Amino acid sequence: MLDKPNRRVYYLFVSSLVANFLVSFNNMSMNVALPSLVRIFDISYNTAQWSITVFVLAMCFTMPIAPYLSRLMGTPQTLFVGMCMFTIGTIIGSLASQEFSTLIIARFIMGLAGGLLIPVSMMIVYEIFPSNKRGAMMGVWGIVVSIAPALGPPFSSVMLGVFSSYNSLFYINFPFLIIMFLLYRGYKSNQKKRGNFDALEYLLLVIGLISFLYGTTELSHSVISGLIIMGVGIVSLLAYIWRTFKVVEPILSIDVFKVPVFAYSQALVAIATFSQYSILVLVPIIIVEYMNFSEVYAGFFMLPYALISGYFMSLGGKQLDKKGAVPTIKKGILIMALGSALIGVFTSLIPLFIIGVLLHAIGWGLMSMPSTTAGLNGLKAESVSDGSSFSNLWRQMFRALSVVILIQLYEIMKNLNLFGISILFVLFSVMYIVSTIVANKVERPTHMEKVS
Repeated sequence: MLDKPNRRVYYLFVSSLVANFLVSFNNMSMNVALPSLVRIFDISYNTAQWSITVFVLAMCFTMPIAPYLSRLMGTPQTLFVGMCMFTIGTIIGSLASQEFSTLIIARFIMGLAGGLLIPVSMMIVYEIFPSNKRGAMMGVWGIVVSIAPALGPPFSSVMLGVFSSYNSLFYINFPFLIIMFLLYRGYKSNQKKRGNFDALEYLLLVIGLISFLYGTTELSHSVISGLIIMGVGIVSLLAYIWRTFKVVEPILSIDVFKVPVFAYSQALVAIATFSQYSILVLVPIIIVEYMNFSEVYAGFFMLPYALISGYFMSLGGKQLDKKGAVPTIKKGILIMALGSALIGVFTSLIPLFIIGVLLHAIGWGLMSMPSTTAGLNGLKAESVSDGSSFSNLWRQMFRALSVVILIQLYEIMKNLNLFGISILFVLFSVMYIVSTIVANKVERPTHMEKVS
């Protein structure tokens, strides 16, 4: 039985997990509501798409300053601010019925909250747990990140079918919000440190992130305008990097990339993100276009993938604590490569295709979260907040880029029909095997202090 202080620590951790679940769930839940929005507000699909886009773009405003606010107010207090913002957005969204602009405002506020809640929930793991337990706890964190987005579309489809109103997608947040606040229990941290806020650095980073992410979505409409907007984003991000060298205490310090373990871990995070979206983007296309199943079946087919990968995230975290990062990550990469190879070679044989997808889920679960955890473990305690935000921002950017790359690869190879997609998965498998070279660089740190 845990003593009272430790119980409060675990309550805080679970509260942050619920917050993380809500953000990840709501990030994907609106996808299935687009037809309803088009009908109710008499708008185009391009306009309705902003209910999804604005959520992601809003996160770019707050995610960069999450470490600054955490140092200024304390990590639990920053979590509480995000919780309150998400609740306000949910209330506005549940009442929005006449004006599409009201819905956009609600989603924007929820996105602002999400930009705080996701990195802060990761910071909490490193603030309240010792280093020999972080792998397991980050595995639990990873389960939420993996399962919540997969539950969003199918669960939202059911809610829309029962209530016939997109407002129901906001109503389902309230029970989780109540649980989240009850578990929080007014937990406070005295670890506060005032710092300087450089407005120019912040603006350059936000403009860079928003331009880059919006540019990737614009590519589907106009390649030239999309590339121009992405170019503006890249220039702004380079200017941000230049600015960080000019200020004494940056809002978000890029010095974390000077730590080799963290830098290599982010390369693995990029590979993990691309690999995950190779399944999320291409497998539904295979199921619908070439196996002639419905979109609903394709959506529910991805649910076991999320559950299995979530379970092996937890297992991978425990193995990281016991055996270290390198063997855990390499094992995951090799299993993931085997799964991709099976998908590629046996695309037309459904039983072996399913085995390949499930093996990919196992491998991805074993390598993805341990890659993140190993990188953050390599940082000093005062740099973990910066590392957490950078890791999440990097994942957001590479997620958008991965979707664009995968769609373009599909457009190029679809003339070869199913054989073209098979070639892609075999090439992905080779790429994963090569990435084990990077995994060898992610060593288990020995200098970390235990944090109780």
